[in-house]
Amino acid sequence: MNVGANGGRFDFDDGGTYCGGWNDGKAHGYGVCTGPKGQGEYAGAWQYGYEFSGIYLWVNKSRYNKANKFQFFFLCLAIRKLI
Repeated sequence: MNVGANGGRFDFDDGGTYCGGWNDGKAHGYGVCTGPKGQGEYAGAWQYGYEFSGIYLWVNKSRYNKANKFQFFFLCLAIRKLI
């Protein structure tokens, strides 16, 4: 693990990596985590080791946008105003 005061890189045993912010030994803030041998990635916000809000990208180029509950709430409000 190569982690500075505000962030760094962690290499997993399976070949995956995490590069980004850290807090108390856990991924926190913005970071990118790649799977083993580049098998997909998650880029976005982390909170104490968990993906919070970001985008998953798989090898076949499909994507999934993970919105947090507050983003979902505001998206629902915006849609209601359009209806």
